[in-house]
Amino acid sequence: MRIAKRLLGIALVAMLYGMPSTAAAQTETPERVNLTPEQMKKFLLEAKIIRTRSTGIGTTGTQRLTLSDGTVTHDAQAQFIEAEAAIYRVQGYTEFNFRDCFCFNIAAYELAVLLGIDNVPMSLERRVNGKSAAITGWIDDVAMDEDARRKNRRPIPTRSGSTTTGTVNACSMS
Repeated sequence: MRIAKRLLGIALVAMLYGMPSTAAAQTETPERVNLTPEQMKKFLLEAKIIRTRSTGIGTTGTQRLTLSDGTVTHDAQAQFIEAEAAIYRVQGYTEFNFRDCFCFNIAAYELAVLLGIDNVPMSLERRVNGKSAAITGWIDDVAMDEDARRKNRRPIPTRSGSTTTGTVNACSMS
């Protein structure tokens, strides 16, 4: 049950905020890519990696990749994290039996598909530079990420259109 709650939390965070990005990052991908799910799957798994760089945010070493199949060139996120700790403390939170894994991104996407939620970015397992990673389709034109929302003191949006002033933290769900 705890894993199911965590996966649902990750899916909900992904739905509410999309993938983190910055204003500079948004301008690097001028075209909007509209692929079917099968085309996106093939693209994420088979397209050649032509550029790799840090996303510049977060603590897990997430990378932004530029992929190309010769016709389409677009970005994706690569997350490699596989971490476990009996006690994990970060930003005032303490979690026992902590585990973070790139596989949670993949599971959250698969759970969203099973639930009929169609606005969670596709996330698949792929090897990048010899390491297993979750490759997630990059979302263009994201209005703001969580850091920008907090900095601008904007309330958390909800599906009903109302707002809340709390903090979304999928890792603290148990």
